[in-house]
Amino acid sequence: MPKLISPYELYSRTSLIFCQGQVAKGVIPTRAELADVLEHNADKPLPPWFVETITASLRGTLKQKRGPKRSALLDRIRLTLAQYFYQRHLAWLQNRQNVIGLTGWSCLQNADWWQGPPHERAARMTQKRFYRMRGWRTVLNLMSSQK
Repeated sequence: MPKLISPYELYSRTSLIFCQGQVAKGVIPTRAELADVLEHNADKPLPPWFVETITASLRGTLKQKRGPKRSALLDRIRLTLAQYFYQRHLAWLQNRQNVIGLTGWSCLQNADWWQGPPHERAARMTQKRFYRMRGWRTVLNLMSSQK
């Protein structure tokens, strides 16, 4: 019969199970956190993954990514908004193509985002608004993969 895990073991910062979950997510514990976990679990046998984490920390090979941590929630919100605007632009461009064509005003004809078929134009418009550091093809792949 499997052992039941208490909520304290799941959510306590000094729990081996919590530490293993954090490491599995890619969150690297600091030396102080590792010391707390080691001190709290000194009477129990340590699992091999924890011994490897401690030795890497002591040797200085355990590195965290530099810079601020990204928020998964904010990325999801941005993607949802980008999908909405992409679909809106795409519907408008397809309707415009059917009714009057995509030639546009003379000042728009030379704009980089006003080139290609409607799905490319919608991707370029979305890229300019939400993903400035990515290419329009990447945005198009993002939009097509989320359907």
